[in-house]
Amino acid sequence: GGGPVIAGVDPRNLARMSTLYYQLAGANYEDLFDAWLTHEPAVVRQVAETIDRKAKRTALESFFPNEEETERVRFMSTSNGFHAALANLSGNRVLTLMLQAISHIVNDHVIRDLDPLNERDEISHDHAEIGRAVIDGKGAKAQRLATEHIRHIVEHYRTNYPDAVLELVEWR
Repeated sequence: GGGPVIAGVDPRNLARMSTLYYQLAGANYEDLFDAWLTHEPAVVRQVAETIDRKAKRTALESFFPNEEETERVRFMSTSNGFHAALANLSGNRVLTLMLQAISHIVNDHVIRDLDPLNERDEISHDHAEIGRAVIDGKGAKAQRLATEHIRHIVEHYRTNYPDAVLELVEWR
């Protein structure tokens, strides 16, 4: 007859609830981008420097460029999965949920307005470079590459949708 339902932890649920709080707090997409840029590259560096090479390789290799991925939904899922795998490797459940929630909001609210297949080659290249630096334990390089990757996406959105970045995060 209602009430709480026990289910697995799904970062999409956190993302959806977060958008309500962000909107009520007056947060815009610039704020979301800033949070993403502040946290994900730092986690990428930590993962590169502290996690076992074999575990990193196992978690990330499936996300390296795949010429077969032309379908938008599949590409988006793989791209989002790469960021989720990096967050998961941190071993920090709070950071993992937070970064995955941000990633879902970015995908559902921002990337949906872009055509990522036009950017596919660059995004895939970025992911491969970040992944190799992480696997090789090159923390500073991995952090720099992650920062550049996120900045590229953010700048592309700012350039093509300058008014949208200032809009309040929409609750959906």
